Amino acid sequence: MPVVTLTTTNFRRDVLESDQPVVVDFYADWCGPCRRIAPAMEALSMKWDGRVRFGKVDVDAQPEIARAYNISSIPAILRFERGEVSNWCLGAKPVHLMEKELRLTERGVGGNKEGHKSLLSRLFSRS
Repeated sequence: MPVVTLTTTNFRRDVLESDQPVVVDFYADWCGPCRRIAPAMEALSMKWDGRVRFGKVDVDAQPEIARAYNISSIPAILRFERGEVSNWCLGAKPVHLMEKELRLTERGVGGNKEGHKSLLSRLFSRS
């Protein structure tokens, strides 16, 4: 499954209400490190197809989502489970390190059950 472009219109449905873990890449078109990891994100989305969903948020086009997760440096990759951030990876890194930090392992998919209640999920739960 390809990496899905996320906006305020589909973020709730595709990330916060997803029944699968979702990895979200916060990026900008002008960001060199973001462009360097884009192929790795595509490769990971193919490797984990059917078990983990992948999306991307353009921080310039969707600043309210970036603010909700306190994204101040990009690339920032967050893993969501049941609408909550469970893991994250900051900066451009090799694929194997991104997988490790995001707990994308056979044992780690479905891993962290506690997570952190996100501002965005609290805001959307009121609507």
